[in-house]
Amino acid sequence: MSCERRFDGTDAARGSRGKDAGMGLVETAIALMLVALIVLSVGAAIDSTGSSLRQTRLQEQATQLALEGIEWARGVDWSQLSLDPAAETDDPNIDAVQRTLLGASFGLEADEPLVEGGESPLIPPVYQETLDGTPFTIRSYVTEAGYLLRRATVVVSWESEASSHRHVASTIISEVSAG
Repeated sequence: MSCERRFDGTDAARGSRGKDAGMGLVETAIALMLVALIVLSVGAAIDSTGSSLRQTRLQEQATQLALEGIEWARGVDWSQLSLDPAAETDDPNIDAVQRTLLGASFGLEADEPLVEGGESPLIPPVYQETLDGTPFTIRSYVTEAGYLLRRATVVVSWESEASSHRHVASTIISEVSAG
C-alpha cells in the first residue's frame, strides 16, 4: 500500500482531520458543566441528609432528657414531689398570679394548680444541659391532677438551624406509687 503525500501535509492512509475528528472547546465546556451539576446535586443531597440526621439525633437526645426527668420524678417521695416556690415567674407556661400550669400549652382540658413547697422540694423547675454542643433547657412542673394524683411534666426545648423545638413528656403519679 502506497502512502501518498497530500498537499495539505497529511497522509492519505491515515485519513484527513475533519471538523468531527475530536471534542471541541464547546463540547468540553458542556461536559464540565454537566459534571459540575451532578457533583453539586450529590453534595446537596448529602448535606440535606446530614441535616436531617442531626435533627433526628437532637430529638432523640431531648426525648432521653425528658424521660430521665420523668423517671426521676417517679422515684421522688410524695412529700418531696413539689416545686420550689421561689421558682422563676416569667415562665410562659405558668399563670404567675394563680400559680397554675396553663393546660392549653400541653393539650390539657383545664389549667392545673402547681404543687409548690412541701418538705424540701426536689424537682428542679428549670435547668440547662448541653449535649454535643447543643444547649437544652429542661423545665419541670408538678401539678395537682386529681385527688391524690400529681402530674409531672418535663419540657425540653432547644434551638437548631434558626428554629425552636420542644419535646414534652408527662406522667401521673399517685401517692401510693410515688417514691
